[in-house]
Amino acid sequence: MNSPSSNGWSPGRRSKTLIGTCTMISICILAAAARWPGFELNLARIAIDGGRDFEHLELARNVARLAPFAVLVLTCAGLVMSMKSRRLRTAETGARAFILLTTFALGPGLLVNGFLKSHSHRPRPIQTMEVSGVGQDFRPFYAFDGGCVRNCSFSSGEAAAAFWTVTPALLAPPGLQFPAVAAAMIFGSATGALRMLAGAHFVSDIAFSALAMIVLAYVMIRFVLRLSASDSTAAGQRQSD
Repeated sequence: MNSPSSNGWSPGRRSKTLIGTCTMISICILAAAARWPGFELNLARIAIDGGRDFEHLELARNVARLAPFAVLVLTCAGLVMSMKSRRLRTAETGARAFILLTTFALGPGLLVNGFLKSHSHRPRPIQTMEVSGVGQDFRPFYAFDGGCVRNCSFSSGEAAAAFWTVTPALLAPPGLQFPAVAAAMIFGSATGALRMLAGAHFVSDIAFSALAMIVLAYVMIRFVLRLSASDSTAAGQRQSD
């Protein structure tokens, strides 16, 4: 059950536990990749070998790539329907739609595809000498000094979009929130695995995208819904005066 909150939103206990676990796993992966570069080099080699036996890898990738856009459209449409049926106040509907659109634009859009992939300069595994035997030298995720010029490995845009689905999951009704969050985490992890099988990303690229989207979703929901609740309370007080 969700506990009451001063801003009208609070994740349930199981959702909090799952979000916290996924956050810690992402941090541990990033720490391991920074401390032991061979860890993700070996994982990249194993993933690429496994990807050679995956017949429908490109089809699965295309489905995973389009799914977050479908989720965005459907959740926004659901909010409009909730507003029309008066299940949600107009202000709350607008706040939730703002959260969905803003997190999608800021996370997968501006942060990952707009900035990191253009400035990290990290070669993809398939372009890395230590993994594929040809190409450029391996660079850790934090170095930002590799030979890649654009659309680089760090971090994963498709994984970021997939993990973004935790945002509508956290906004789901209490009875649906935990399974929705679990589905979002599974979907994000599966999308990241597909990109690793294709030789397009290291595991740290996926872990950072997961961590960034989880933190962005949680902070935005907390801040925007609290602000919306404060505005609604102030408006109600003015009407009563």
